[in-house]
Formats: sequence, structure tokens, C-alpha cells
Amino acid sequence: MDGLRHWIRATVLVGALSGVGVLSMTAPVLSAATPNAAGNGCRIVARPGPPPLPTMPAPLDVYCGAGGVAVGAVWVDGLPKGATSGADRRAALEAVAKRTLEGESIARRMNCGAAEMLGGDASVLLYRCTTKAEGWPQIVLRVGSGERLFQAEGLPSLLGVLGQGIEQAAGRAAITGAAASALASKVSKLSASGTIDAGDIGRFTELMRLGRLYNSVKNYPASEDAFRKALAIETRVFGQGGKGSAEVAMELGLAASHQGRFAEADALFRQAEEILEKSGGPMLGRLHAYLAIDSENQGNYRDAIGYARQATALRRQEAAPGSGAPTDLSASDPHVAANGELVHSLLVESEINWKLEHYADAEAGVGEALQILGLMRGLPLWWRPQAMIILGEVEASEHRGTIAETNLKRGVDLDQRFFGKTAPTAAAYLALERYYAQAGDDRQAVSTFRQALEILRVDETARALVTPDDVMPFLAAATRLAQRDGSERKRLEGEMFEAVQLMRSGVADQAVAHASARLAAADPQVAKLIRDEQEAERQRDAARLRLATEQAKPREERGRVIETGIQKDIDTASGQVRSLQQQLQQRFPGYASFAEPLPAELASVQGKLDADEALVLFILGRDGGYGVVVRRDRLTAHRLGVNAAQLAFEVSDLRKAFQPRLGVLPEFDLRGSYALYQQLMAPLEGDLTDVKHLIEAPSGALASLPLGLLVTSPTAGRGYVDAPWLVRRIAVSEVPSARSFLELRAARAAAHPAARPFLGVGNPSFAGRAGEDAALVKLAANCREGGPVPAALIRSLAPLPETADEVRRVGQRLGAGPGSILLGAAATEANVRRQSLGDYNVLYFATHGLLPSELSCNGEPGLALTPGSSQTTADDGLLEASEVAGLRLNADLVVLSACNTASGGDPRGGESLEGLADAFFHAGARRLVVSHWEVSSNATVQLMTALFDHAGVGLTNSLAQSLREAQLGLVSAAGTSHPFYWAAFTVLGDGGRRGAGAVASD
Repeated sequence: MDGLRHWIRATVLVGALSGVGVLSMTAPVLSAATPNAAGNGCRIVARPGPPPLPTMPAPLDVYCGAGGVAVGAVWVDGLPKGATSGADRRAALEAVAKRTLEGESIARRMNCGAAEMLGGDASVLLYRCTTKAEGWPQIVLRVGSGERLFQAEGLPSLLGVLGQGIEQAAGRAAITGAAASALASKVSKLSASGTIDAGDIGRFTELMRLGRLYNSVKNYPASEDAFRKALAIETRVFGQGGKGSAEVAMELGLAASHQGRFAEADALFRQAEEILEKSGGPMLGRLHAYLAIDSENQGNYRDAIGYARQATALRRQEAAPGSGAPTDLSASDPHVAANGELVHSLLVESEINWKLEHYADAEAGVGEALQILGLMRGLPLWWRPQAMIILGEVEASEHRGTIAETNLKRGVDLDQRFFGKTAPTAAAYLALERYYAQAGDDRQAVSTFRQALEILRVDETARALVTPDDVMPFLAAATRLAQRDGSERKRLEGEMFEAVQLMRSGVADQAVAHASARLAAADPQVAKLIRDEQEAERQRDAARLRLATEQAKPREERGRVIETGIQKDIDTASGQVRSLQQQLQQRFPGYASFAEPLPAELASVQGKLDADEALVLFILGRDGGYGVVVRRDRLTAHRLGVNAAQLAFEVSDLRKAFQPRLGVLPEFDLRGSYALYQQLMAPLEGDLTDVKHLIEAPSGALASLPLGLLVTSPTAGRGYVDAPWLVRRIAVSEVPSARSFLELRAARAAAHPAARPFLGVGNPSFAGRAGEDAALVKLAANCREGGPVPAALIRSLAPLPETADEVRRVGQRLGAGPGSILLGAAATEANVRRQSLGDYNVLYFATHGLLPSELSCNGEPGLALTPGSSQTTADDGLLEASEVAGLRLNADLVVLSACNTASGGDPRGGESLEGLADAFFHAGARRLVVSHWEVSSNATVQLMTALFDHAGVGLTNSLAQSLREAQLGLVSAAGTSHPFYWAAFTVLGDGGRRGAGAVASD
């Protein structure tokens, strides 16, 4: 249960730990807006809550511009009588300062030079500093006046503001005479020389806080967006590779890892490591912790435990008294952050130890973390429920059922209190549900899963994090319960169907998310609704954390009025989220369905299936897999004999036969194909005996392997021509999801065919080396960040000269008119858009598909075309998914020929293809025929012409059956019987005959 469960892995500190430093904007203002040296108006407010020391006033915080994050602070401490008099006033003042909380915090967080006595006054000391973690310039101003020590810190541009803050805190002029003149002179020089804007550090700090807040509620795409914006500020201010960029790179790497983009995460972690190797410091402990999480996300637990142990050792040193490790700017206790880092490492290490079955080590680590959490105030309270959940899972693994159940329930209760009905609480319910399922308490397992499902139905962020290992225990428990209790069967089948739809391809979802974002940006009304929803969610989540912090205070410090007010904020923001979501669904249903598709109801899908059709949904995780078969009258779930890692290896192994070497095709592994059939399809055979059309919703590596090339029985002594291919028994089509099957079948039934038969695009102007995909891999890794793709990169792709004849011959068969063939220099994005695309019934693209297994830097899948002359994203030669989704089509069929879903040897490109297909469906296409590897044009033309012949006039016959007949024609000829020639193409969308399901749905 890796996807939705351990949200502790998201980050180390949220805000300023337990909310200290996340300041109320309604705090009393002690001064009018005062400009800093950069010209921004600043204000000084008292920090709410009790002061760090009962005898001293609360610190003051400085805000500049419209920012909501403090960019400076003024602290007040006591001074012994006579401390600022005598010959060695400076040494006496510094000695007192170093013993204060703020003085110790400054020493831990900053590197400071020697003090400068302003105007020769030893009671007014100015220090030039830099932060150890980020390298940001800072100043510290210390003033001894009477029996008070004032310490102010902030950016150099805040010097004048900090001086005013000290005088306000003192209630009188604390800096006088020559010191005041020297201070005024330095402020004037700062204004003339230009400085770093306090707004930059304020915005940077706010973005980092937001990123960690989003991480705490498992909203990784939003956290990634915040961290990318923070990195842009860091880079603009300090240049590429600045010291502070190490922390941001680490956070970005973690966000990428949580979204399954491991290559991108690795590059970001390496970038951070290079900087930290030069600068050193406590961030090395965090880096090792994040590397542990990244390895754990990939299932590499041996490497993960090594990194985790290193992180714990480093952080234990940092937490030791006198270590000099930096802490948070506004934390009251300078040891809080260091101990928070240690707790984080202990919990990460404990989780990995649990997965490695090192139960004693896991329990010891959780115990130490809980001890620190109990002794030290200021640490994130929401770590306690996570610790309880890990402890409960360890105890469950050791068959200590009663105490395991108690701790898991405690984790659920605490998450509910801290987060309400959001992703962390759903994760806690799923952990408890897993315990019940493994203990054989099926009724409790189902009941607990239903509580998680209530959250998953309304929380898109939570749904996006569900993995097969979260759902499979429920499928097992529900199947057993349905067999024992027939009265529950119908409800359980519906819930099982809903549960398996919660998971989609991470890559496909990212492609849709990126395309949705660009579509939204193009529509101001949609964009505003989405921004408002995101802001309401942020306010809701931040308020929940504030309430948890308030409720954890000692009884004498809690305030009922404060807690009631925060709860009101939560209720208001939650209501706004629901209202905005409803508005988006009602006003823009097409966009909402594309961006956040909801699960389809079982009865609706069954009503659209013909009697000889079956929908099969596969889910595969670390612990195995399930195949769920939907027929018109039933649903059955079957345990499979393969897990996700094994499947990926076997698919990759089978696909080696489709990579010609020196012009020779390797042998296809018939025995391996049969073995995979036994693991994947044989468990389903009892439900498929009378099925003629199998509709598959694939997942993972299955999205890159057409099922028709599986072999259904032993093949000893048989060749390709007479091998028992699955395609001999059954026609297969694919759909991205059950919801898309429902919508596409309905759309096809109501569609009016376009008037013009065919538009073909092929043989773009590429000039790379034939037969090589290195340029395609490089293109997939290109970090565009919203800009155009370099033309040279597109032109370096391998040429496809045969596709010109392919497009002409298919077009001729379909009666293409003059001007309906775009080849070579004419095959540009701009030229494609200039066509009346909604007038064509068949669109045919014979070109490279960019289908990476990971979508780096907000990239998208797409189709490579001839680069245009304008070098804009609209004509750069890459027709991306978001651009496809913005087209207006009325195509009954779109053909994508020459695509390769395993470019570079990775068999997961089929998941990108799903995302690209979703974009075409959103644009108005009703069916796609796509290739999983590049096939010779002669074989493709033979297959396509046969396909269109069998599909009939208007393509009214079953496209899946038509493709099957065309494929069998190639199988029967020795020269094209190798599956390389006939198995590459797959039908995506409604592969049934026109009108299929109509009788069943009446």
C-alpha cells in the first residue's frame, strides 16, 4: 500500500513546524507601512501567542509588500545591569546575546562576520551574514539599551525597517547620536546601490511553505508547482546552482519521485548533491532521507534502508546539543527543527524496516520517534498518527492483533482530527482495512474500505494516489464476503468495480493533467474557477493544521474562541471547495470529465455491453494482481499469477523480438508468450468462453503489449503460421478507462459522420539516422517548461520516407480528395490546423509518437511533425496532447502509425499513449488505431487496407473484429506471420459494431 499510505514521506517541516511563524494577518500593527531599501512598503506586527519567555514581550515580525510571510524579526531580551557600560561593552553585549534563544538560533542558522560598531558605539552592533542553508544575505542588528537587548534580523534592504522596529519595541529612541547617523547613512547607501528585494525572500518563503503544506496533504502536483516557482526565484536572484537551490532541488526531486518520475527525481537529487558536497551542512541528512524515500517508491528496499540509516545517523548528530545545525527562523527552541529532521528519518527508516521484515528495528525506531514527539513541543503533531500506523502495521505483521488494531484505530482517529476527510485520513483507513483483510475479518475490512471510499469519491488528490496494493486487500475480502452472503453481492460488485477504477496510469494521468492545465489557461472562466478552488483547498488544509496545533497546547494555553474561529474557517473553506467543484462540473462538464473523470457505475457499463462482449480491467501492484471481468450479468475478480515488476520484465522480454538487428528480426518467444497467458488470462477463461470481443482497460506495462499476440496453449513443434494466438479466438480492443468506454460508445451511437473521407499526414522532414531512436529519447528528456521545442531536435529524428507511400495508398483506398495528403514540408502543425479538421471522418498520422515512460518537466506525449518557421509552441513540430485536446474533430477514426511505445527499451510508453488517446477523445475522435512499434510500410498498408475493407462503408462494422480479420490475413502468410508485422496495431475506444449495447441498454 505505497501510493496513498505513508504521507510522512512527503516532507520534513510544514510552515515553521507546528505553526510558529505562520502569522495571523490580523495581528496588531505597530507601525504604518515603511518602505525598505528596495522600495516595498513594510509593516511590523506582534507575533501572536504567548512569548518565548514569560518575562519578555512577544517578538515582532516584519512583512513587506503583499506577502503573508515574515521576512524579518525583532526579539527583546533582558540585560543585566551594567552589561552595556564599561570598557568592554561590545564583548559583554555579545556574550549576553549568545545565551539568548534568538542568539543561539542566529548562530545555528547563519555565518556572520565580525561586528561593526555603528558610529563607534559598542552598544549598537551590525553584522553581515549569510544563511547556512540557502546562502541568502542577511544582517543582524544588536542594540543594548538600558536593561533590554534588542536583536533584529532580515535582508540588508530591511536595515532601516529593523532599526525602526527596535525603536518601536523599546517605546523610545534606542539608537541615538553617532550610531543613528551611521545607521541612516548605511540605509541611504543600500537604497542607492540596489539590493535583493524583501519581496523575493517573502515570496520564496511562502512558496516553500506552500510546497510543504501541499506535501503534507499528499497533493504532489501542487507541491511541485510551488517548488518550481521557488526555484525560479532562487535562480533569478543568485544564478544557476546557488547554494540555496540544493534544498529546492531536493524538494522537487521528492515531488517527482512521489509521482513516479524517477529519472527526473534522480537528476534533481544529483544536482542537490553536487551543491551540498561543496557547501556541506545539515541538508545532507535530508538528502539521504529523500533518497531513501525515492528508493522505497521504486521498491528498492535494500538501497532504501542504507540511505535511511545514513540519514538517521547524520540527523542524530545534528540534533545533539551544541551541534551548530541551523534551525527554523521563527522556532522558539533552536533544537526543534533538528529533532524534527531526526523524527522524520526515524519514521522513514522504520517504514522501510517493516517492509524488509526487520520488525524489531522498525518498532525501536517508531518508539524513539514517539518519545521525541512526546517530549519536544513544536514538532508537527500529524507525525504522531503516522507513527501509530507504522507501529500498528509492524504489530500486525508479528500477529499481535489486539494491540495492532488499537494503534491503527488511533492513527485513523488522529488523522481524522488533523486532516478531516482528505488524503491522509483515507490512507489511514486503508491501512486499517488491510489489517482486517489479512486477519480474515472480511466484514470489517469492507466496512473500513467504505469509509475510505467516501473520501476518495470527493477528493481528487486522494484518488490520484491510490495504488493496486491499496485496493487488492479489499477485492479479496469483498470476493469472499460476496460468496458467503448473496444479499450483499450486488452492492459489493458495484464497489469492487468502483475500487478498481480508482487507479489509472501515473503517466497517463500526468499527461491529462498537463493538457488540462493548458486548456484551462486558454479559458479565463475555467482558469478562475480552478484557481479559486485551489486557494480554498489551501486555506482549508492550512486551517486544519492550525486547529490541530491549537488543540495540542496545554489546557491553560488553549482558547475556545480561537478554536471555534478556526473551525469556522475550515467549514467555510470546505463549503467553498464543494461549491466551486460543483460549478466546474455544471458549467464546464466537458473539461471536468477530461480533467477529473469519475468512476463509471457498474450497471451503466453492463447496460452498454453486448452479450458476446466482456470488459476486463487489470490491476497489478507489488503484491500481485487482479483481473476483473465485467459481463452483462455479473462481475468477477480473479487473482493473477504475476505482479507489476514481473509483468514489466516479461513484456520487455517479449518486445525484444520487435527490434530488428542488422535487418534481421529476432525470434519471438512463443514459450514466454504462453507462460504470460497462463499468468494473466488463464485465470479468467471461465468467464470468457462465449466472448467474441474483449474490451481491455490495461495498466502498467500491459498498455505496451497487445493481448492478441499471447499464445493460448503449448506450441511445441509449431511455427508462427499455426501458433494458437489469442487473436484466433477473440477480437481485442482497449479503452483508457471504464468511463471512457461508456462515453465513447454513447458518442459513437449519436454521431453524424463527417462528409470528407480522409486526411493523411506523413513523412515529416526529419534528417536523423534511419533506424535509431536516440533522438526520440533525447526529445523525450528535453525540458521545455512551456517553450517551443528546438527545431534541430525535431529534425534530428530518424526519417520515415516509406510513410509517404503508405499515406497515399491508404488515402487512395478511402477516396481521399485533392489536398487531403500532407507530406514532407507540408506536414507542419500550422498546416494541420489550417485544415477543416471537423470535416474529416478518418485522420491518419504516419509519424513518430513521443511516448516517454516518464513525463519530465511538465512534458507531454505528442506527435512529431515538420518544424515550422515561426518557432512557437503552435508550430514547433511537436503536436502535444494539450494541443490535440484543443482541436475540434468529428473523426470516427484516428490512425497513429509508426509510433513506438517502448522507445529506448522501456516498455511503459503505452501509458503515455493512453494520455495522448484521452486528448484525441476529448477533441472529438471516437476511435483510434495505434501502433506499438514501427512496422514496415508495406505490411502496414496491407493491414490497413484489409482493415478498412472489413470495416465496411462508413466503418459501421466492429473495428476490433475488422482488425482481427486483417491480422489473421497476415498471420496466414509465412512472410508476415511473425507478430512484428501484424500485432503492432491496437484499437483504442469503441471497437464494437455501430449500435453495440443498444439492446442491452434499453
